[in-house]
Amino acid sequence: MKKLLRLLFAFSLMAMLPAFGGVAVIGGLTRQHTVKPGESFEGVILVKNTGHAPLEINFSQTDYAFTADGASHYDKPGTRPRSNAPWIALNPPRVTIPPLETVSVYYQGRVPDAAELAGTYWSMVMVEPVATPAPLAEGGEKQVAMGVQAVMRYAVQIVTAIGATGTEQLAILDKRMLTDAGKSALQLDVANTGERMQTPAVSAELFNARGVSIGQFQGGKQRIYPQCSVRYKVEFADVPPGKYTAMVVMDSGGDYVTGAQYTLEIAP
Repeated sequence: MKKLLRLLFAFSLMAMLPAFGGVAVIGGLTRQHTVKPGESFEGVILVKNTGHAPLEINFSQTDYAFTADGASHYDKPGTRPRSNAPWIALNPPRVTIPPLETVSVYYQGRVPDAAELAGTYWSMVMVEPVATPAPLAEGGEKQVAMGVQAVMRYAVQIVTAIGATGTEQLAILDKRMLTDAGKSALQLDVANTGERMQTPAVSAELFNARGVSIGQFQGGKQRIYPQCSVRYKVEFADVPPGKYTAMVVMDSGGDYVTGAQYTLEIAP
């Protein structure tokens, strides 16, 4: 029994340890390229060793998708319909960085010469230190010895847009009113059902029973890749209880703006 308790305690400590790593990616974590079928593109990822010992870094590719419930999916590269991972090569795939120095890792890609390509394609480059064996904690004869090591990895998104092609379309998958500690909010799950990446800003304007606007409320701005979805929350601060008409607007900039109208009730 004591052995089991020590093991559970060790796992609890491991869960509470903060993520730590001696590596940092310099610059943004999203690289965007506008290309045409048959064209090439390239870029560089700068990685710094922030520690005082040499650090070996592994670079790998993965597909990426996410849904409004908070789930993220990291799939085998090239398996998702809009993956550009097969177009991309990394050079080198693994490096050793001296202490406090920075190295450059290059990625090069070529878009297939296919007329049917349209919209946005993307994937990720994972930047991850190669973990060394963690030191074991010494225990007694009947105690569990365990080493714990936390490793932080970075994900750099590589996005390619095929010119200005592809449809732009958003859909509200689900809506619900939330009330917490006397504060009301409209929760919206929004999916990108088109072919181009969009970054819509969501807002809701409330009108009372007389049709008078009592204010416009913001829900933020998020990036949504095709076939992915995100969750917005529009909070209604200082709105009196009652029934209202909400005009929801999703503005991606440019020419694309869409919306919906709902009847909702602000609880007392």
